Amino acid sequence: MESKNQKSKVLNIMFIGEQNVGKTSLINTFLANNNDNNYKIETPVKTTRADYFQKSLSLYDSVIKLKLWDTAGGLDAINSNRPFFKYAHCIILVASVDNKASIANINLWIQEIALSISKDISILFFLNKTDIEQSDWCFTKDEIQGKIKDFPKLDYYELSTNDRKSIISVFNSFIKKLNENINEVALEHHIFALDKESNSMSNTKSGKCCK
Repeated sequence: MESKNQKSKVLNIMFIGEQNVGKTSLINTFLANNNDNNYKIETPVKTTRADYFQKSLSLYDSVIKLKLWDTAGGLDAINSNRPFFKYAHCIILVASVDNKASIANINLWIQEIALSISKDISILFFLNKTDIEQSDWCFTKDEIQGKIKDFPKLDYYELSTNDRKSIISVFNSFIKKLNENINEVALEHHIFALDKESNSMSNTKSGKCCK
């Protein structure tokens, strides 16, 4: 329960990637962590171009309000997702070992991120479904890591929704890091602007979003 002495922060975390790589499953696995009493899951809110979930976490002397943006999959949806990039504090690119396009297009996704952001933010790469037999992977592990090494600032994690403890550990780790590095004043400005823009987007039936 939030105390009067605790500060409140908001973190916008954006999930992007091809369709069917497990973005939503990873988010749901994290949200379903009911073993920790410091977490409070709030009602999901839907927008036209992304599903957004909220989750509160008591961390040290702060209450962290997580805004998890589960965007539409595929590079063809990138234009409609650009408004979310502007206010993200962290972008998570998700690929899966059984989705050839998600790995083959890593370079393209990173280029799109670079074009869409105007500040230095945390970028993570989640390789999902690593519990699948490696003989069924679309690329070998060496080939995948070869693609990733071209982006030394990209934090790389191998995950599987069947390994719930590992997912929760990774989420907790980067959330704590974000909490330490992000300015509180900027947080409130970003979330206000993002909520305002999302409401505007929800009322728009057609047209492309501007950068």
